[in-house]
Amino acid sequence: MNIGESFGWLTVTKLLGPRGGVVRALCQCGTVCELPRHRLASGNTKSCGCWKIAAPKLNFTTHGEVKLIDGKRIATPEYRSWQMMKDRCQNIANKNYADYGGRGITICPEWGSFEQFLTDMGRRPTPLYTLERSNNNLGYSAANCCWATRKEQARNRRYATIHAWELAESMGVKVMSAHHYIWQVRAKDKGDVRWFSLSPEKERIVREFIGGY
Repeated sequence: MNIGESFGWLTVTKLLGPRGGVVRALCQCGTVCELPRHRLASGNTKSCGCWKIAAPKLNFTTHGEVKLIDGKRIATPEYRSWQMMKDRCQNIANKNYADYGGRGITICPEWGSFEQFLTDMGRRPTPLYTLERSNNNLGYSAANCCWATRKEQARNRRYATIHAWELAESMGVKVMSAHHYIWQVRAKDKGDVRWFSLSPEKERIVREFIGGY
């Protein structure tokens, strides 16, 4: 069990006790509670207690995007995207908060309403699409967001000052592998060959690619 991990409506914010036997968690309703670790791990505890009140109402949400099916809260892909967007920007316990809310990425006031978010974005075209910001230095808004495939998102990563996705496509490897190849060559040039594992041919291709920037 790790900090930032979610169980139902509860997100782990701290492990307490000598062996982490007690967990401090933040509920989606905003309540902070402490409870035995095994209660979360077993799935028997889903919230601070508010779930029992909220669950019967989930089938009757005005937007119809969340339903209670066989005791489980099932949301549409668009509603999940909206929730995850808010969590990354507003929940300090989220493992990705530092890259979003922590660095000033905000959500436009209009998108505090899911209905407005759906009106602006529409349904995602296929399951291959996820929510993406066109400019990664700006926040979430209709003017800066679109549904994009993971391949399209890889081309827009904040760390991609060198377009490693181009190298990945030419070599037939994953984008992160291409980044690792570039890192290995640059480390070698600095005299650090401890992790260098590229063949002469791969090294040649990477060096030619780097030379184009």
